[in-house]
Amino acid sequence: MVNYGRPSKNCLHCRKRKLRCDLRKDGCGQCRRAKLTCIGYRDTTQLVIRDETVSTRHKALIFYQERSVPDPSAQGELYISWDIRARWIFFTQYACFSKTYDQLAPMNTTEPCDGHLEAAVNAVSLAFTVDRLQQNTPSLSRQAAEQYTIAVHKLKRALSSPKTATTDATLQTVILLDLYEKIFTKDNQSPLSWMGHINGALALVAKRGDKNLETIVGRRMTTWLVITLIISCTVANVRIPEALMALSKSLRAITHVALRTPPVALLFADSVNVAADIKEGKELNVLPACRNLDRRLVELEGAFPMDWAPTRIQLSEQTPYGAYYDLYPDHNATQVHNSVRGCRIRVRCLALRHCMQTGQNAEKEIAVIKALSRDICASAIQFVWPDGIINRRKHFTPLQSEQCYTLLCPLYLAGQVCSDPELRAWIVDVMEYISDAGSIKIAREIAGYLKDGATVQFNDVYAMLGGYAFCPAQYWVSTYFP
Repeated sequence: MVNYGRPSKNCLHCRKRKLRCDLRKDGCGQCRRAKLTCIGYRDTTQLVIRDETVSTRHKALIFYQERSVPDPSAQGELYISWDIRARWIFFTQYACFSKTYDQLAPMNTTEPCDGHLEAAVNAVSLAFTVDRLQQNTPSLSRQAAEQYTIAVHKLKRALSSPKTATTDATLQTVILLDLYEKIFTKDNQSPLSWMGHINGALALVAKRGDKNLETIVGRRMTTWLVITLIISCTVANVRIPEALMALSKSLRAITHVALRTPPVALLFADSVNVAADIKEGKELNVLPACRNLDRRLVELEGAFPMDWAPTRIQLSEQTPYGAYYDLYPDHNATQVHNSVRGCRIRVRCLALRHCMQTGQNAEKEIAVIKALSRDICASAIQFVWPDGIINRRKHFTPLQSEQCYTLLCPLYLAGQVCSDPELRAWIVDVMEYISDAGSIKIAREIAGYLKDGATVQFNDVYAMLGGYAFCPAQYWVSTYFP
């Protein structure tokens, strides 16, 4: 606070009683008449009041800059704070392209502006923006963490109330906070932490009961939660809980009319459980189990709608995988196919490792892995070079950057497992181009792992990219709700 004027030398009792002090050396006359003990007078040399207007203004400017709040004294310039920008970035570059979050905007408009859903939207919007900027932005990260803390506290209050505990908004808040945690969690070394999240989410789903399946919105959110929890188990290398498997099967029973194919989530869950059983050393006939699971995945891909199938386009130049690329109807179909291919590659790698350990013939596994890697590469051209002219240098649009970002995981997997050095070098070049043209710095870092031959596991890269937050889960929901 800024103060002006001369400080009072009156004794304490006179100041409190707001009386004029006579300042007598032997004691204040007012205190003597009131029969109070006078404790003396203040030393004015110790009460220097300085004009701190300049320093106060400087501190305020620093506060505004750190919090991205405009200086109130600034005139003639419109300033949009980062929390508003972040919401725009999140909804225009992610939520509007995801079938999972198409109900978020209308739901948010009906909820209180100071509620838990609003705080969760603010937190995940800031986190998404920080992730996409890929710069050192401590102020934005701090704002995101503050909003996350606020959302968690408000969510706890909502869960403690029978009226709000089982609403769609509460479930949506849980999903958004899960997305926030996965964006900011760049490692997969905490399976106990992930299992805590999974068990908590399953407890909420159990508490909701029939509300999970009564409405389309409820089914879609529950489906998304099931799929993202399965991905959490995948990254954490833990077995799928039985309660989660049962919930996935119940969802499939409700939605089987929408798509008469084996459920993607259940097949992925089976692959996770096979990998977990092998890791834990359980007795398992590995080769038949892996090949049977791969056969079911092939059947799944073959049962996809006809309009999801790609059209093969011939190229005027040769690439390490061939002189062609596959043109898909949209990015959604591409990601669903690549999700199945990624799962098949990982299952076949388990079989390949078993064959090498037991001395069995592994030619079939090697051939399948090679073919799947080529198919992933052929799916990338459509989005990296939309006009089909390879090596043309052109800056990406925001949508194109988002689409290519989700290609990094399958491309890295293809480059990691392929035995062809030319194909691996081509994948590295594509990733570096995505980094430059799409302003995605992490793409170059991931390419460096392949170039240097670093033994970085796919799960680690998946976590680094926030892949289990952005892809492929958002596309799996379309297998339930086309």
